[in-house]
Amino acid sequence: MNIFEELQARGLIAQVTDNDEIKELINNGGARFYIGFDPTADSLHVGHFMALCLMKRLQMAGNKPIALIGGGTAMIGDPSGKTDMRQMMTNETINHNVECFKKQMSKFLSFEGENANPLYARTLNNKNALYLNNKRVEEVIIPSTITSIKEYAFAGCCYIKSVSMNHVTSIGKYAFYRCDELETISMSDANFIDECAFGGCFNLNSVTIPQGLDSIGVGVFEGAGMKSIKIPSNIGKICASAFAGSSLEEIHFEKGVTNIGAFAFKFCWDLTAINIPSSVTEIGNGAFWDCNKLSSVSIPGSITHIGEYNQEIEGETNVEIIPVSA
Repeated sequence: MNIFEELQARGLIAQVTDNDEIKELINNGGARFYIGFDPTADSLHVGHFMALCLMKRLQMAGNKPIALIGGGTAMIGDPSGKTDMRQMMTNETINHNVECFKKQMSKFLSFEGENANPLYARTLNNKNALYLNNKRVEEVIIPSTITSIKEYAFAGCCYIKSVSMNHVTSIGKYAFYRCDELETISMSDANFIDECAFGGCFNLNSVTIPQGLDSIGVGVFEGAGMKSIKIPSNIGKICASAFAGSSLEEIHFEKGVTNIGAFAFKFCWDLTAINIPSSVTEIGNGAFWDCNKLSSVSIPGSITHIGEYNQEIEGETNVEIIPVSA
């Protein structure tokens, strides 16, 4: 009895397309196949046992199994019709579970290449390739069940034009980095945006800073394309390189910001004037370095420290420093 007939006899084949072709492929040991496992716990369960037995039988017949471990899908909610959202796990927990799965799977499958040709098993982790560098996605609508977008989630998706994620509270580092065509983002509930989340989004033309944020992180909008930005009163700190190299022409500060970090607006070559609010007490090194068109700066009396390299003026550009009271 060949392997295909054995699986049929055991009731392990429910439905097949191209029956004759599949039968020939499996019986001749020429199939590569995968089964997915989401690492939501640190141990496989009895349901996984059935799948692993099937993988083992197919491997023994010369076929090559791929155990696809969902390190990426474990970060998001379960889409299978559950009424409760899947418990969110840290990267450390997910990575631990993945390693536990691999160890247990090695008791069933050969990962050492003993099979002929050599058709040994492989494990793949989809954590690092969920949407990374996808060249087809143009619009992203994040459902209300998802509150966290992890690092590099959509980095390099160069055709995304709009992202709606109003229920997301946390956006990881480089999450949308170099999404070159991204024009609009909606993120009203965000209270944490990590390093370079929207860095290199050259066509980003409109950004509303969420009311839940208390700071704009390192390089979050570095190289972004918006012409103007309003810094609301809930923002206490603008971190290093937050808007460096962006296309800003205007900055509208509301009173609330206390610290403008190093190189925060470096290389904003089109910036012409700024009116720093009286809440600011410190301007870091190079915060406005090489802003060559900057012709008017209003510095309030509340400021106690202005770092080095804040104006590198070239040509005949004149900068007028206007002290004002706190």
